[in-house]
Amino acid sequence: MPHQTPEIPPAAAPFLAGSLAVLAGSAAALWAPASVATLLALVALLRVCWIDENIRGDLEHAKRIPAGYVNTIRLRHRLSTRLFGATPSEITCPRMLASQMRAQGHALFAFIFGLAAALIAAGAGETPLGLVGAGAALILAFRRVDRLALTDAHLRRGEPLPVHLLDDRGGLSRLVTNAPATDGGEADEPGDAWPAPRRHDTEHRHETTRTRHR
Repeated sequence: MPHQTPEIPPAAAPFLAGSLAVLAGSAAALWAPASVATLLALVALLRVCWIDENIRGDLEHAKRIPAGYVNTIRLRHRLSTRLFGATPSEITCPRMLASQMRAQGHALFAFIFGLAAALIAAGAGETPLGLVGAGAALILAFRRVDRLALTDAHLRRGEPLPVHLLDDRGGLSRLVTNAPATDGGEADEPGDAWPAPRRHDTEHRHETTRTRHR
């Protein structure tokens, strides 16, 4: 009988992909020069920040997919057809595209935390602090693997992520992309697209309106 390669169950594929991302990050930290590993982590973090900004600014509350993303989707479909012989399903919902991008963000965070765990373990050695730091980074990495699997489950059912999962950003990207609070107030909520008008601007508009009525 011819040998048949066992197929990977669809539910296990995201766990395998996420674990490979953690392994790739750890391997980069252990075998690549420290400068190269740091550069890879920064590039991955910048990509995650770009994903967050696109989800929050362009896709999360959009009625239709913006034109710039449509061209990117078409290019991706052509590449997938030529390289793998399979055409992905057409995406017409902005939140479905945002959910796919969020899955990519989770995989990148798994890579970053896997790299961080290996760097901490290699730098701190077998000290208690080093073991705790490396263990914490690994826990964060596999939490991202779990969220990647949850996102994949929604996508396989043809459903976008709920808003609270779509806004599930990492602490690193939140620190980089969120503007600090001003005047002692709190930072804007994710849904706040426009800042509140300042008091003197409002008073100036009211004075202008009264002058016109006179």
